[in-house]
Amino acid sequence: MARRLADEPELRRRLALERLSAAVCAELETAGLLDELPADYAAELRRARLEVLRRQLINEGLTVELTRLAGELQPVVLKGVHFARLLYPPGARSSVDIDLFCPRRLYDELRRRLARGGWLTREHGAYARRLYRTWVHLSWQKDDRSLEVHFDLVPPGRYRGYDELWANRRPLELESGRVYVPRLEDAALFALAHLAKEHLFERHLLWVLDLHRLAPLVDWATVKGNARRCGLERLYDFALAYLRRFPALRRRLPPGAILPADDYRFRLLKSTGGLQLRARLLGLLLCQSPARALTYGLSRLLWPLVRRAGERH
Repeated sequence: MARRLADEPELRRRLALERLSAAVCAELETAGLLDELPADYAAELRRARLEVLRRQLINEGLTVELTRLAGELQPVVLKGVHFARLLYPPGARSSVDIDLFCPRRLYDELRRRLARGGWLTREHGAYARRLYRTWVHLSWQKDDRSLEVHFDLVPPGRYRGYDELWANRRPLELESGRVYVPRLEDAALFALAHLAKEHLFERHLLWVLDLHRLAPLVDWATVKGNARRCGLERLYDFALAYLRRFPALRRRLPPGAILPADDYRFRLLKSTGGLQLRARLLGLLLCQSPARALTYGLSRLLWPLVRRAGERH
């Protein structure tokens, strides 16, 4: 990797776009190879890692603050703060915002507590109500800090909900206080769903790297059983078949099918534009029942009209 980075500016650009510069810096520093790069690029990687470390410490402090604000609701911390501590050296895992999970039945109370703490919702009116019914999270903001509160793994429909993500939580002690994180198998199922529903058709190598590092720590039979119980077995199979296209991941995941490069889904979805269309097609793929697929398709067709109406209000 050090040799290629020294010779290929395009690879450097791609890693920066994929938010992997800090992770590369950590790997090369550990191997004692960072100084073999051109001096200006080595300095750029060090700056990227320092910025990620600064953001990581800010996000950890903010997560502790949010956990205290939520009190006995004890929301679960997802992705960035959890994976940065569990899977990476300090300052190696880039993260922009905070992601929390709480069951839908607790969301209204959490919403009231966030509002009392000075947090403001980004979505309002009919648009927010529509998002709450049909999507997986709502967004919050306080000053320049961003928060996403998740209440589902994937949009409602054939999926039966997965409150175990919250029920199986465990404490994680940070320097600034205690937060709660998911059991590893629950974190893996969330990571698969997050990759498949939001990032599979755009920049996504950071989430692939998360799964590469998480895979040896996980009991994949338990993940598959959990996916089956909540109606996501097809998503589990699809996401793992995609991940097996990466040879390094193939050695870490259970054996199974590898999604071919010329699979018809990728011929349909390969364009760089139209991400919303691709997300709808993936939703249809996950609907096993024809009736639910029709309902999902109709709701997606009507969504732009509802969104515009909500934005006007």
